[in-house]
Amino acid sequence: MTRRSREEWRALFDEQAASGLSAAAFCRAQGVDPRYFSVRKRQLLGREPKARATGFARAQVIPCVERMELVAGAVRLVLPAALPATYLAELVRALQ
Repeated sequence: MTRRSREEWRALFDEQAASGLSAAAFCRAQGVDPRYFSVRKRQLLGREPKARATGFARAQVIPCVERMELVAGAVRLVLPAALPATYLAELVRALQ
């Protein structure tokens, strides 16, 4: 097991948050025990207070690097390049 300082753990927590991966997936990729990761996170960062229910969901905007654009007259539709082909085929059929 690798010994890490508090600063190294905090950097690891920040890296996981920025990665967009779940804690479990991030830990697998880094070779860290996910249970220990959670324990250290609670110890070093403490528990965050629960957010008040407001009826809104918190969203994270992730910039889309790859995209496709469909243009039909004055309509421009921008879609992620990773869109399943079956969905795109259904969309095109519906637009005809």
